[in-house]
Amino acid sequence: EKVVGASSGFVFENPHLVATCFHSIGEGNRVGVICADGVERIPSHVYAWDESQDLALLRFREPLAFEALSAASSKPLVGESIAAMGNPGGEPNRFVVGVVSAPEREVWGSTYLPIAIPVEQGNSGGPVVNRGGQVLGLVALKDLRRPGLGYAVPIEQLREIASNPTPISMDRWRRETPVLQQDWTP
Repeated sequence: EKVVGASSGFVFENPHLVATCFHSIGEGNRVGVICADGVERIPSHVYAWDESQDLALLRFREPLAFEALSAASSKPLVGESIAAMGNPGGEPNRFVVGVVSAPEREVWGSTYLPIAIPVEQGNSGGPVVNRGGQVLGLVALKDLRRPGLGYAVPIEQLREIASNPTPISMDRWRRETPVLQQDWTP
């Protein structure tokens, strides 16, 4: 199968769950997670998702050998130091530091946390953490007009979908894709 992209994610509050952005897994795509040991693991389910909030939680039958990250207990402050982790340009295990640049705001009908951090392809779905290592959000968007500015989906939104899961097996997830005429040759 053709690889169409690589993104980031993290184990979220449970060794069986990996959080990422919805646009990172795509509707109906085959999804695999390459762990630090280099082994690809295939999730059993898309445990919860919300396309409008750009969030997805993947569930694995076997626990992943990573320490789960926990959500921050309070909203971040403007100017608060943060770090974002991910795979920019396909380079694994990278991080960059920055600050929360503004209060949460609505962008295209969804709420995002503005972050002064360079966002590159492959960072999507990676955690944005505070100095205590608690997750404030997930890297989601790059501001194309202002280099060095990005947007994260606030962690409260991930908590919300995690508390109301809508699990679908990976087999069914792959079959739910709409059939596109250009995919078929008569």
